[in-house]
Amino acid sequence: MSAPPLSCLLCLSGLPAAGKSSLAARMATDPDPIARALGLPDDAAVQVVHVSYDDLELIERASRVPGCGFDAAAWRSAREEAARRARAAFAERPEGHAVVVILDDNMQYRSMRKQACRLARACDAAFVHVHVHAPLAVALERNSARPAATRVPEHLLREMATNMEVPSAETAEGAGRQGWERPFIAVDTARDDGSAGADEP
Repeated sequence: MSAPPLSCLLCLSGLPAAGKSSLAARMATDPDPIARALGLPDDAAVQVVHVSYDDLELIERASRVPGCGFDAAAWRSAREEAARRARAAFAERPEGHAVVVILDDNMQYRSMRKQACRLARACDAAFVHVHVHAPLAVALERNSARPAATRVPEHLLREMATNMEVPSAETAEGAGRQGWERPFIAVDTARDDGSAGADEP
């Protein structure tokens, strides 16, 4: 039996306001479920690094033209910085510790998630994809309650819902010879019990 991985890149996807950042925060506070999923011993030390694309993009935008809207250069720079932070976290893994990097982004296109998978492989880390689902109506309601600085324009959120390439067992099966997107975990944040289900054991 192979040893459990000591490095894992956990890629979140889902609509804005689906609950990705809240889920990431809970996992960072309580990494035990991640440790169990990776097959680590109960007493294993797990370091969780939360990398939020939105937070990095806000920083980049503020450093350019405060108060401006979408900035393509800031968007690209934020993604580069997210990858840099992930690589640094894996490279600086403390001896005897497991490191889990949570990439928190919408990741609406399969190609974006494939880039994250390639990053994991380059860092010799396991890759886990978690799709966080909330119905569009729920995401719109949550988004409307956000502060103006972090609120996504409604027409963009609706467009993203239309373009979202939601993972499924069928698409994962055909996602390349190695089936890089399978298995994945689907989490429905609209359910009161907060339960999650995987597409396969």
